[in-house]
Amino acid sequence: MKKILVPTDFSPIAHHAFLYALDMAQQENAQVILLHVFHRPVLSPFPQDEQAVIRWLENKEQRKLEGYAKDTWQQYTKQQKQPVDMIAICRYGLTVPEILQACHDYEADLVVMGMRGGGVLSQAFLGSTTLQLIQENQVPVLAVPAGKHFTGLKSVVFALNLTRFPARKLLSPLQELLLAYKSKLHVLHVYKSNICEEERELAFEALSKVESYFQDLSYKLFFKEKEDVAEGIQQYILEEQADLLVLVPAQHSFMDRLLSKSITSKLASQAFAPLLALPGSPVPVAHQQTKVLAGVV
Repeated sequence: MKKILVPTDFSPIAHHAFLYALDMAQQENAQVILLHVFHRPVLSPFPQDEQAVIRWLENKEQRKLEGYAKDTWQQYTKQQKQPVDMIAICRYGLTVPEILQACHDYEADLVVMGMRGGGVLSQAFLGSTTLQLIQENQVPVLAVPAGKHFTGLKSVVFALNLTRFPARKLLSPLQELLLAYKSKLHVLHVYKSNICEEERELAFEALSKVESYFQDLSYKLFFKEKEDVAEGIQQYILEEQADLLVLVPAQHSFMDRLLSKSITSKLASQAFAPLLALPGSPVPVAHQQTKVLAGVV
């Protein structure tokens, strides 16, 4: 992991994710790309006037972003932290498309976002922007709960649907992360009581793939019966006091529910683990014409 992209809107939640990313980058010797995307309606009958206003806004927001990055860096280094390579990027446009394009342009290995805390599998806590990125991005997205500080990744829970085992290349980011942090991996398969025989056979057939994929890592495999899969995952995180939950969202039908309605009444508990969402099938990122201002911090 060489490049960590951190979108910010200057909110306390985003600020906390920024600090979390700095700690990760320090341990990984990675570069942090701090990104601020903004959009304001610019109305003018003359296109040249509109572009002039956009350029003025870009310069204004860039100065604000660089000032914020500098102030944060000064506070960060007061804690006797080691230097982290960091750049600040400001883009005018719509939030999600610009983040996706920045991931492509800067070859980001990871996106770190903030979330409000509480249940890690609920729409209200993840937020619409993070959920959309999880759904569309081809780079892993790490959602960090407010108040969660980086203390390493000693215990990682990979909630995996064994009947829909992902391709090996989709698990490469997870394997790299586990090796880098010397994590203990819990491979968790949550199933319902009414599972059919065909699905049961598929799950057991996938055990050889688990052994093949993670043979060089410290891991254990766990099966848990629960009618509500999301709730089963949540309970396991609490029981094991995991440092990280890993999902391949395309595997889980409950992620579809997150994108359409909130299930916070079930999942808003005291779970306090960051969520790492691995991307699904690769989809080319369409090139977009964007204006970029970059400053080295």
